[in-house]
Amino acid sequence: MQARLALGMVRAYLRREVAARGERSALKLLERVVEFAADIAAVRVFLRYGIDALEAVPLESFRTTTALHRTRWPQIEAEVAARRDALAKVLGRPRAGPAPRRAKPAR
Repeated sequence: MQARLALGMVRAYLRREVAARGERSALKLLERVVEFAADIAAVRVFLRYGIDALEAVPLESFRTTTALHRTRWPQIEAEVAARRDALAKVLGRPRAGPAPRRAKPAR
């Protein structure tokens, strides 16, 4: 429960950062969330409880960053999924959790 609340708080903070300081500033924070999501502890939480740290990223708030939606977000999903799959294989359990979110093209 606390982890899900924390993800909501991070999501709200990122939205506010985009609105206040622009997408460029928020992209640095997005990359910090990605680093966290790829960390072994976050991967374990994902496999055990299905809590996805990447859900903290409000993709819809990044409207003008086309490279994020077309290139970087698919890379992020692949990188984090590979770490999750690798740990699931080592632990001998199927990968749990939600399906990857697809970034919507920026307008």
